[in-house]
Amino acid sequence: MSHQGIKPVAESTQLDDDWTTSRFVCERVCVSEKLVRAAGAAAKDATPGNCVTVCGVSAVDACTEACQRAVCVTATTVPAWNDGCIKRCTAECIRTKQRPLAEPHQT
Repeated sequence: MSHQGIKPVAESTQLDDDWTTSRFVCERVCVSEKLVRAAGAAAKDATPGNCVTVCGVSAVDACTEACQRAVCVTATTVPAWNDGCIKRCTAECIRTKQRPLAEPHQT
């Protein structure tokens, strides 16, 4: 099985895409074992290989929302649980974005 993780779509793969620029972008997040580990217990019910694409004017927001929809699938009444999953998604989106494109994808 291929470990896909967070993958930028279209223009957001370019090196000059700093997430401070408002423009229409799409971000695709695919559930991988690595992403589930990064998201923690909130991702326990995520389906491996499931992908979600979200488009908007902010790459970081689109990535975070796609990650949230793909990984943070179990809603809970404990606010800190949901907030923690969203924070981990944001951190993983930023970490992945900062990784050089030439670096091999690690699982």
